[in-house]
This record gives sequence, C-alpha cells and structure tokens, in this order.
Amino acid sequence: MKAFIKSNAFRSVIVLLAIVLVSGLLLSVFNDVLYVSAEERLARTIAKVYGEQVEATEQAISEDHRANAYGEIELVYLVKDGDILIKSTGVGGFKGGTVTLWTAFDCTQSPDGKTKWEGIGKVVYESNIKQTYISKTSGMYAAFTLHNDELLKGALFTTDKSGNDITNITAGASMSSAAINNAVNAAIVYLRSVYLGAEQNYLYEDYIDLANSAVTVGEGKIDYALTVKSNSPAKQFLIDITVEDGTITAYEIKTNGSTAQKYIDRMPEEIKNGTAFLGKNETQIKALLSDKGALTPDSGLLSTGATRSVESCVRAAAFAVCNYALIFSQGGLE
Repeated sequence: MKAFIKSNAFRSVIVLLAIVLVSGLLLSVFNDVLYVSAEERLARTIAKVYGEQVEATEQAISEDHRANAYGEIELVYLVKDGDILIKSTGVGGFKGGTVTLWTAFDCTQSPDGKTKWEGIGKVVYESNIKQTYISKTSGMYAAFTLHNDELLKGALFTTDKSGNDITNITAGASMSSAAINNAVNAAIVYLRSVYLGAEQNYLYEDYIDLANSAVTVGEGKIDYALTVKSNSPAKQFLIDITVEDGTITAYEIKTNGSTAQKYIDRMPEEIKNGTAFLGKNETQIKALLSDKGALTPDSGLLSTGATRSVESCVRAAAFAVCNYALIFSQGGLE
C-alpha cells in the first residue's frame, strides 16, 4: 500500500481528483454569475427591439389563430404606448426549416380597448432551423418597415415578383428569405385576426390571390379560375377547376409556377394532368394537407423533388372544393 501511495499512478489520481473538484467549483460559480433568467432574456430582447428597457405584459395567445398558413405564433406582448410585439416562426425555409423573428407593430389602444395599427416598427431576428445561408439575409429586416401603406391596405410579403403582394427578396438565400417573410406574415395575420377583427371568409384563403381569381356559378357547379400565391421557391400557379355538387370534376393547370422545367418534370403526372383530384370531395382533399397547409405524409406526395409546386396544386383544389357550398350560396366571391 505504501508503495502505491508513493507511486506516480497515485499522484496522477490525486491530481485528477483535484482538477475535477476545482472545475466543479468553478462551474458552479460561473453558472451563478452567468445565469440569465427567462425574464432577463425577454428584457434584453425587448431592449434590442426598442433600444431601451420598456415594460411588457404577456398576452394570452388565441389558440384558434396560433397557427396559420405562414407559420406559428410563439409569444405576444403588449408594450409601451399600446404597441404589440409578436414572436413568430415562419415556415417554408430551406429543407423544410424555419426562421423565428420578433415583429414590433406600432399600435395605439383606445379607451374602449380597440387597437389601431399604424404599421411595422421593427423586425428582429431570433433563431432558425436548418437555414445554412441565414447570414445572407441580414440586410433585409429593415425593408419590412418601408411598406406600411401597403400593409394597412391588406398586403403581405412574398419572395415572388408576380402578384399584388410586397416583394422582398434577399439574393442567394431565397428559401431562407421566404421563411423570414412568412414569419412576418404569420404575425401580421395574427394581428389582423385577433386585434383588428379581420376574419377569413374562406377556407385556405391565405393561399389564393383572390383579387386575381374569378368564379362562375352555374347550375349545381362552380368554375374556378384561380391564381395560387407563390410557395417559394415555386411561383404563382394559374389553375382552372370545376366543382359539381361538392366534387371536383375538372382540373387544369394553365400556368405552371415551377421555377424550372426540371421541377415540372418531377411533378407526378396525375398532379400535372389533374387526375389526382378528379372525383374527390372536401374530406378527401383535406386529408392531403395538414392544418398548416403542408402536404401530409399520408398523401404520398412529399418526396417528388417538386414539393412546393405539388403543394400549390393541392391548395388550389382544397380552396375550390372546401368553399363550394359557401360560394354557391353567395352566387360568387364576396
């Protein structure tokens, strides 16, 4: 035993134990010193947005509106002078990833509790999932504050240069840019729905450019000429659909929004020629999309190499068949 105690092995064990004890002590000390509470992290975020420390009161999120076509609402705060600060995650990024942002809405609150929106004050980056080119998007956040007149008239942001919405593209990172746009859009849609009283009239309305779409109501049927909004990187699709007595009887892609012929070639033939939708009703078409408007695994359409294009085609079918009864009773779009 005495020989072991005097050996180099024993000395090494003692040194290692000492290192472990000292390291543990230092780690404990640094954890205490460097610990940042959730409240402090929030305060730092708000200071980053507003340039100063301001009071913020967390608001309950409406579960009916937490998720929309553009993403999901994470947190909502009422801050100085009635401003509303929303943390939201946008979908549609590279490899199905997301981007999370804080959007500060300049608002005023009336004595009777009504909110008046005056525009976007600032957009601040928070985090991302799988967006390898996110650094290339750093210059685009300031642009969100430059279009308040258009936003107050009902516009949203897009990476597609066609259509009536606001184009906001960062070159070299189009899909990350799409997720960023969608994060801001998700927050705008939530603000409009929950605080400004703007409700959607139609199911899947977010995906359709209604101003550039038309319907013709006939005897027991509706003929749709739909303009489907961009689904980055896919651009707008123009699709004609006929629904009779709640069932799709005709489906034709007039303009394919795929960015290149190779993506058109990767689309399933039954999607391109519309036969995938013929004879299907509301329940059958809804089963192809999740609550957030993405293709479901059960649809069998996810691994085609042209997912965004296929998704746009399914969304058009969903809008047409799911709103058949309402549009028929109205005699057209309202």
